[in-house]
Amino acid sequence: MIDFQKNNQEIKLKPIPLEEGHKAVAPLLLDGETVVDAYVTVLDKLVSTDRRIITVDHLDLIKKRITYGIIPYSRIQYFSVQTAGTNELFEGAELCLYFANGNKMLFAIKNKVNITDLARRISQYLLEN
Repeated sequence: MIDFQKNNQEIKLKPIPLEEGHKAVAPLLLDGETVVDAYVTVLDKLVSTDRRIITVDHLDLIKKRITYGIIPYSRIQYFSVQTAGTNELFEGAELCLYFANGNKMLFAIKNKVNITDLARRISQYLLEN
């Protein structure tokens, strides 16, 4: 579960197709909002759009209850990325988001992901808004 109230948690993610991420958050997307990255834990998803980060927490499999969490880019104070090597595509990359209230969320991204593209995208959203 991706818990916004828990500080310093590490969330292990792996990339999924954008279509799968779009399907998970389609009811929440605004007109013109675009999914740019999508990741999954065992059941939960993290989807970044051109406006925000959306988490999708499946609370149980029987009742199919879902909790959506929204992180507007404007709420991110600063962020850091860590790579596992020097190639263009990194395995085991990490993204850490820091918030003004002192909380932080660490996302450990498995498989190959271009973490520099993700960092560039977040920087663009933070600096342009």
